[in-house]
Amino acid sequence: MATTRALAATGEAIEDSELTVTSALAFTVKAFLPAIADGSSTTVAAGYTCTVAANAAGDIEIVDSVGRRVGLVKAGSTRQFIAHGDATSPQWVESGQLSELPAAAALATNGTLLPLLGGELVGTLANNPADIVAAAELLTTITVTGAALGDMVIAGFDKDLAGLTITAYVSATNTVKVKLDNLTGSSINLASGNFFVRVFPRAGNLPAAATPAIAVWMRVSLPDGSVGLVPVFAE
Repeated sequence: MATTRALAATGEAIEDSELTVTSALAFTVKAFLPAIADGSSTTVAAGYTCTVAANAAGDIEIVDSVGRRVGLVKAGSTRQFIAHGDATSPQWVESGQLSELPAAAALATNGTLLPLLGGELVGTLANNPADIVAAAELLTTITVTGAALGDMVIAGFDKDLAGLTITAYVSATNTVKVKLDNLTGSSINLASGNFFVRVFPRAGNLPAAATPAIAVWMRVSLPDGSVGLVPVFAE
């Protein structure tokens, strides 16, 4: 099976060996991403990346293997989708519009900046956390260009936290610290994985193109059970 394929109709499934999918159709089509598991048979494992490119005439709606919407590749744009989790908790993540990524020289060596709508900044870092003894903490640094003191940050890790708590904050310009606290009473050794942080610029720190006329904050429940505030912008 080739690693690149052009969609011929709507409703086609993307095979596990196809790393790039394109469409030259003049209408919106739907494409199904492969199932996430261990990479055997027709499944893909965590870390698998699929790039989808739409021509100037039609969009491509991307859904997972059971039909849940993952993202929309607008006509004339290219987007990338990354597999996370496993067969028990699969999740496809849209990594951002490739044409909007900064030049390679502008990216930090220990993190990747991905632009999102509304002015948010996202950083990611592959990391194998050191052992954390009881009542101790571990700090990890991720470079996120554009982050400033006072910005709100949320963080995640794509492996079992084993009872650790995770928080994040901007410690200096372009620098985010992720903190793991061990309140369990015993030493914890996490598996190697990936940190993900999302930075929400404070008022006055939004990029000019993303500054909204109206700012609305939405109260949400986070995956760890805590409650946070997420800015929802309307122009």
